Amino acid sequence: MVALLNSQEACKLDPCKMERPISIAVSGAGGYGHYYLKEMLENPDPSRFTLDLVYDPFFDSLPIQKDLEEAGVVCVANYQSFCKHLEKC
Repeated sequence: MVALLNSQEACKLDPCKMERPISIAVSGAGGYGHYYLKEMLENPDPSRFTLDLVYDPFFDSLPIQKDLEEAGVVCVANYQSFCKHLEKC
């Protein structure tokens, strides 16, 4: 199941009521996306979430690319690939 949440909705989630960690996919790794991704990489909490997929059409030129790949996050620069990976979630 895929749920699309904005950051305000995500902050309201009660981790005590979660049956399993949330699988997160992010579209846009530059700008604000960079800060969200950096926070998730620097403060992982596998009991609450896993960062599984990132899409950005300019992914190859982003400074966070190496960190995401080292963390095992699937990173795509093609929107169709992003949608195919979302179907697997």
